[in-house]
Amino acid sequence: MLVICASCGRRRTLVKRPRGRLKCSRCGSWAVRAIRKIRWWLPTEDFDGLDCEKARTITMSGLIWYAQIKGYRPGWAVFRFLRIYGVWPNGECLVQPEPPRGELAWWINQQNALYATAKRRERIRTVNES
Repeated sequence: MLVICASCGRRRTLVKRPRGRLKCSRCGSWAVRAIRKIRWWLPTEDFDGLDCEKARTITMSGLIWYAQIKGYRPGWAVFRFLRIYGVWPNGECLVQPEPPRGELAWWINQQNALYATAKRRERIRTVNES
């Protein structure tokens, strides 16, 4: 199994996945992707990734860029950063927006899909109750 951090890009190959949510041991991000089926085009060698401060600024710049492109409120990027790292951004909001890296874009799309599913279930539940 290949484990990739969406923030710093750290890659590790694990034989068995540990229990619970995965957290990057380098940058502290909770946005970690576990890939069970490794494709031939995926880079699988171990990679330490970026240092913590650089990963945080790149992640915030990607979130700000995505929020601007989609027309989300400015606080959207801050709350996504809070969900990824578990802490409020401390000066990372002052960075220039840049397109998000591949793993961060994957994580954003996954979170949007989970949100849409939750809203759909809530709408169905309210229709069934009335």
